[in-house]
Amino acid sequence: MDIWIFGQFRHPTRARGQQIFNLFAVHKKGSGVVWSIHHEKLKMTIKSKPDLTVRQKKFLTLFKDLGCNISATCAAMKMGRQTFYNWKDASEEFTNEVEDTVEGMIDYVESKLMLNIKAGHEKSIFFFLRTRAKHRGYVERQETVHEGEMTFLDMLKRYSEETAVDPLDEQG
Repeated sequence: MDIWIFGQFRHPTRARGQQIFNLFAVHKKGSGVVWSIHHEKLKMTIKSKPDLTVRQKKFLTLFKDLGCNISATCAAMKMGRQTFYNWKDASEEFTNEVEDTVEGMIDYVESKLMLNIKAGHEKSIFFFLRTRAKHRGYVERQETVHEGEMTFLDMLKRYSEETAVDPLDEQG
């Protein structure tokens, strides 16, 4: 939806009375507002970020305190999970804040893992190797060894015999 407005725009970083631009268009785009400004031969676009609501800021604080658990945070805020997803859909800034919080939590946990590795905790060392050094062969896998010959039809017949149910036994 386009909204056209004609008027003047005072640059927020300039001293009063200086740098007045002629505002000729405002275009609402997603959660932000894109301001198109024309001043003599200068044409520029400024995207103003919508501020998070007080409730969203409180959610983000609780979200971090509760270990990035969406359900627990929604319960603490006395709101449904759908509200959280609506906020994410409506606000790019909120989505970015959530993602930054989650990434921060992952960084924190990784730093604790590295401290455990430096302290010589074997479980932490093995976990790191299993998850980060797969390309070097630190992979847990299960090998199945088959001896003898069995065709697919033999396996299917054997499975059918083991799982077959007698209809007369069910009637009782």
